[in-house]
Amino acid sequence: MLAAVICLGASVDVAGQTANRSFQMALWPDTNPAVVPTPSDADIKTFWELYGQPAAPARSIAFLQTWQSNTPLPSWDWSRILAVQIDEPYATALIGTFGGGIDLTQNPCHSTAQMQVINATAQKLATEATMVKSNSPKTRFWVNFSGVELGWMMDSTCPLALNQPYIDVISVDHYRAPFKPDVQVYYDWFIAHPPTSQQQPQQQLALIPGTFFETGVDDPTTQATYLQGYFDYANSLNRNCNLALGSRGQTFNFDGCRVWVVMGWLAGNFEDYVGLLDSRSAPIARAWRQEARPTRGQILNDVVFPVVLSQ
Repeated sequence: MLAAVICLGASVDVAGQTANRSFQMALWPDTNPAVVPTPSDADIKTFWELYGQPAAPARSIAFLQTWQSNTPLPSWDWSRILAVQIDEPYATALIGTFGGGIDLTQNPCHSTAQMQVINATAQKLATEATMVKSNSPKTRFWVNFSGVELGWMMDSTCPLALNQPYIDVISVDHYRAPFKPDVQVYYDWFIAHPPTSQQQPQQQLALIPGTFFETGVDDPTTQATYLQGYFDYANSLNRNCNLALGSRGQTFNFDGCRVWVVMGWLAGNFEDYVGLLDSRSAPIARAWRQEARPTRGQILNDVVFPVVLSQ
């Protein structure tokens, strides 16, 4: 049976067409646990740490909320946790320390007090990554950065080394703009500035398109037009999945692919943001679901291989 599955998997076409996408898709977990994406929306489930792991056999991405305290990790079935994600850690830490009035467009490099927060946060992230890897070596450690945090990294006068080798998956959220050139510049910079040797690149990317509109500010039709740029970029980079595997080894989930996942923000609603699962965002949902239809490649990677190889 395994030989037949491998033969089938080798024949999967990953050309850049809707029915043959070469990447997996997910949606940012909603603040309301009752709002759940359907299989037409996502290949992978997502959940906030404090809401608890989805029931077996679902494999999922956990969004860590208690990472700053480095408390013991939850006793989940870690064999089903594909990745843990931490969102905008440095910007969040600065706001938590200095209040919402802090000007995040200014590089913390020029402030001794702010750099103390940056350095303390870096240590907490490294400790959390070690905890995750000690608990589940094959679970990816993912950090999502804001645009301002990327600005600090890309500042030629005083670049902050926030992208570290313990980060398996890296991403940035930057919305309401075409992917190319506004967002792509960040991902191209990630590729050009890896935290490990260029001869053995292993860090994967996650793309975070906006799957929402804001009432009174923009409209769902315009937001929907931005999605294709993310899909095209993912397909282009995933033509060859030949990155080094790193310390994770073989996980049987898009190993070696430059783009590990395309995850839309937002699934439900938050303040004035109207997410993909709200009927008012129908144009965004149509564009997303046209791409999200499961392909043979997704079924093999997400369902068949894990079951067969666990026997």
